[in-house]
Amino acid sequence: MQITKSIYIFAPPEVVFRTISNVPLRLSLNPFWRVVEVRKLTPGKLSKGTRFRIRLRTSEGEVTYTSECIEVEENRKIRSRAIEAGFEVLLSVREVAGGTLLTHTEMLKNGGEKLKGIAEEILEAWLENVKRYSELRNSRLNFLIPIVRRWLAINPRDRELLKAVLLLDLSVTIAGFAALLIARVLFTI
Repeated sequence: MQITKSIYIFAPPEVVFRTISNVPLRLSLNPFWRVVEVRKLTPGKLSKGTRFRIRLRTSEGEVTYTSECIEVEENRKIRSRAIEAGFEVLLSVREVAGGTLLTHTEMLKNGGEKLKGIAEEILEAWLENVKRYSELRNSRLNFLIPIVRRWLAINPRDRELLKAVLLLDLSVTIAGFAALLIARVLFTI
């Protein structure tokens, strides 16, 4: 089974490629798991044959696998495979008017049909995070990256809850200041 999703990113291909070729960063931008460890097993820069030992924590428990880079073309594409997990990933970067089109194609081999709906949801959230991160990296506000990385690490469903709590907290604070201001006006006259 194959899943393909694309996203437009308002950043040049080299910025997007730098994001996706940094394996620990790329994995950390997925809000559905926490990176426990990414250990590079081979020396040198990312190239054909580069391997990583990856440990992730999901809601279902911990997952460990070895990822091997099958193909790299600078600022164009990365193809890798999870040796034990039975899937391949192709990330391709293409310059389009004013930005970049990032396409993620995942080839699932074992039981892929059962995982399709979940995989699509995870993939969409990850692509959105890569988009936000790359666009921020390309802006003058890139000093905010540490804060944004923490926000992007939150599961999208939990983000909505957190937004509601922050909005409620803000409204209570504003109401408190308004009450103090009214009391000051009423009792100082």
